[in-house]
Amino acid sequence: MGGLVYPRRRRLTRFARGRRGYVRVRSVGGPGGNVDDENAELPEPVVEVVRRGDAATVSMKGDLDVSTAPELTDVCYAVYADGAREVVIDLTDTSFLDSSGLRALIGVRQLFGDSGHVRLSHPSEPTLRLLDLTGLSDYFSISED
Repeated sequence: MGGLVYPRRRRLTRFARGRRGYVRVRSVGGPGGNVDDENAELPEPVVEVVRRGDAATVSMKGDLDVSTAPELTDVCYAVYADGAREVVIDLTDTSFLDSSGLRALIGVRQLFGDSGHVRLSHPSEPTLRLLDLTGLSDYFSISED
């Protein structure tokens, strides 16, 4: 049986510099063409970025899990591409960290490598315990201040 077949919709997410740091800009392509919802109202950001020179503070809100880890990674890649060589990942408002979140943090640390510095700020007690259990507490610079 024949019928109309539309190409799958394609979502592209990019981050642009906004007044409050980086803002998610999503383009959706499909049968009607590309729709850029840059001016559409977006939900409260899960990841916020504040830049100061070549340093950036990335604040994570909520759980750092399989659904939010890619967003953290994308934002950190955008910050790195924008020239930041020091990043502080503020985990003050992060209530949960799973293996996907750990992988995202490791990926960010590998991205910055020897040419930059990654520091975890204000991790919760369960997060510190998880970093200790996995042997990653020595891999990251961790600060409580």
